[in-house]
Amino acid sequence: MPLEYEYETLRRRAEERLGDEPEKNHGFDQKSSESLIHELRVHQIELEIQNDELRRVQRIVEENRKRYFDLFDTAPVGLVILDDTGIVKQFNRAFFEMIDQEALRSFNRGFADLLCEPDAEVFRARFKAILKNPRDKQLEVRLKLEGNEVRHVLLRSAFNENPAAGPQEKDAGELIFTVEDISKQKQLEDELTSALDRLQILNKLLPICRQCNKIKKDNGTWEKLTDHMQESTDKDDSQSVCPACSGKPAI
Repeated sequence: MPLEYEYETLRRRAEERLGDEPEKNHGFDQKSSESLIHELRVHQIELEIQNDELRRVQRIVEENRKRYFDLFDTAPVGLVILDDTGIVKQFNRAFFEMIDQEALRSFNRGFADLLCEPDAEVFRARFKAILKNPRDKQLEVRLKLEGNEVRHVLLRSAFNENPAAGPQEKDAGELIFTVEDISKQKQLEDELTSALDRLQILNKLLPICRQCNKIKKDNGTWEKLTDHMQESTDKDDSQSVCPACSGKPAI
């Protein structure tokens, strides 16, 4: 309820009560009455000044609250606030767009319920430790999407220090997580790993001439297969002939 409304209601009730009381003469002389009236008037002005200051502070708090929620909702990364049991209390537009929206609409939804099962178990196991000391904590997890799709995200945690919140809200033990979509990064990492695997396979292949069976060395020169085998394995060539080639003329 606005402070201005409370003040006006209190003043109206006080005036009504004063009007119901009969006029009494308490034996004050004129000088005492004037002094009393002066003190009451000063006190009244003091209360009016205090009321104006309270209304000014209230406007500042409301402006800060609106500014905080505007920044929260329009942040370029996902933001989600959890209570001390891991229940989703609030989230911004970016997070809403990267998650299964129907799943997120459920009331009192646990954040772990939005994750793939292996990652959900890891999150539940680490949540108490993160809640105790959330600074510099981060975790890679996969969000469940429709059609068995997943989204790779990076979570970073911090205490929810809302400058517009009251003392009770600040002591509520809430955590705020930034949720960064790293799906493209994970895709590039997978492609790089696959390329490195293919490169290792290619490195194991020997460049052999299809005509003379010579081996191309790293310096670009070509040598006989037998010479390369002796150099690489320290084994001599037995010059034996396989059964399939026993009846063929030597090359």
